[in-house]
Parts: sequence; C-alpha cells; structure tokens
Amino acid sequence: MKKQKQHHKKKRRNASSGVPSPPRPRGGGGSRSKRNDSFKTVGVAVAGGALGALAAGIAVGAGIKPQTAAIATLAGGAVGAYALKGNAKVAAIGAACAASGQLALAWQVKRQAEAALRAEEKKKEALAAQNAPAAQQALPGAPATPKRNGYDDDDGSDDLRNAGEVDDYGPVDFVDAA
Repeated sequence: MKKQKQHHKKKRRNASSGVPSPPRPRGGGGSRSKRNDSFKTVGVAVAGGALGALAAGIAVGAGIKPQTAAIATLAGGAVGAYALKGNAKVAAIGAACAASGQLALAWQVKRQAEAALRAEEKKKEALAAQNAPAAQQALPGAPATPKRNGYDDDDGSDDLRNAGEVDDYGPVDFVDAA
C-alpha cells in the first residue's frame, strides 16, 4: 500500500474563532477629546487672525499704508507657519489668512478711489467743455490767441522793432511854455 501524504492544518493565531471581532474600545471618550482639540485649534487660529489684524490696524493708524501693513503681516504669518510648531503655527496661519483678507480689501479700496478720481476728472472736463463755448460766444470779437506785445499792424509781424519807420521817431523840438 501506498503511503498517504500527511496534510497539515493551518493553525489559527491568537485563538480567534475565524470571524473578525469588532475592535475593542480603548479608553473612554476618544471622540470627545478629538472634538475639543479641533475647537481649540479653530480658536487658536481665530485668535491669531485677530491679533494679526489688530497689529496691522495699529500700524495703519501710525501712518503706514494699508497695503504695506497687510503684506508685512502676511509675510510674518507665512514665516511663522513655516518655522513654528503646535498652537503657535496655527496662530501664525490665522494671522496670514487675516492679512490676505486685509490685502484684498486694501487693493479694492484703492481701485475704487482711483475710479472715483477718474470719474471726477471726467466730470470736470465735461463741465469745462460745456462752459467753454458759452465763454467764446460772449466775446465774439476776441482773437483766438492773444498777442504777446499788444501791437498789431495786421501784417502778421508782432515784433516792435519793425513797428514803424525810423524817421517817425526823429528828434522833437520842445518849446518852453514860459
């Protein structure tokens, strides 16, 4: 007779029954502490943004341009987000976010001011153009360009040296009235 091959049964590890069991709870309230951590992180980011906005506002009050203050706060927040760790990093990110909003608002205000200035200039030009024809109609005999020296002999020459003949300016005999 032939010898039969011996089959080895796979042994199960850790004495499990073959069906995976649900994971055991490890420590109580894991989700609650995660929720508190996320609220804390959001609070730190908001506080960092508020401090960044306050610092930029104080700088603008001291005479620095709003765009310059926003760019400086944005750069400081970016450097802090890169170099710091933990809650300080989150606060720096919040400051950078607040500064980017301030920068966008400063650019928008500047654009609106420039547009208002252009509109005011257009309005003045239109008003001047409207008043100019009325002024020309009031003085119909006025020349288009005023003469520089006041002499005009209608020959196109405005030079006083050519105003008249030299003989006209000869010596005058004065008579004493005494």
